[in-house]
Amino acid sequence: MEVDVLRQLLLVASRRSVLRQYRYHKLDKERMSEAEIRHVTTKVLEENRIYYGIEIPTREDYVHEDKHVTRKALVDLVIYEKRESEHPSVFIEFKRGQPEIEKIKKDFNKMMREPSSLEGACFFHILHKLDYGSDNRLSRARSNTLKKYSDALKDVHHTHRFNNQVLSNRWFLLFVLDGSNRQYNSCTIGNMCLAFDCPEDWKDIRAAR
Repeated sequence: MEVDVLRQLLLVASRRSVLRQYRYHKLDKERMSEAEIRHVTTKVLEENRIYYGIEIPTREDYVHEDKHVTRKALVDLVIYEKRESEHPSVFIEFKRGQPEIEKIKKDFNKMMREPSSLEGACFFHILHKLDYGSDNRLSRARSNTLKKYSDALKDVHHTHRFNNQVLSNRWFLLFVLDGSNRQYNSCTIGNMCLAFDCPEDWKDIRAAR
């Protein structure tokens, strides 16, 4: 799947999450949880006949520092090219509000260390004015969110370079849904495994169309 195709699919899912009420799925638009937005996203994928999986384990093992064990991690949502595809082609992780940077780094590690069958990876980030109380606080939250992703990516790159790990090429998409203002923003990196210096898009995130 091309990054522009995924961007348009997430744009449709975002607009439906903010504007539309499904007949049987009662969306809590005051909360806009990760699980609800993921559910709407899967509806959009099904409408476009795109195969997906939920909470799919990675192929690589990872160290879970809080439990001091090594095991496979889970991915929020994955996309398959075909029904018979054995491995996903796209990883999507959902985040809301202001997650800890360590959790973002953990997901970046999953995205970057998977084998070459993975073509791309995405964070779908949800912001909502109700979480911040004022426009000024929401504006600061937007800036802090972008900085967290940028710092996390730089840190993960540094770790992989230090350990001399070979990474496969894949694109990256950061998609931000601001439910309070009905804004949908995104930025992309052509090859997240080579972009050691984050591009200007991090500073000037572009409105999705």
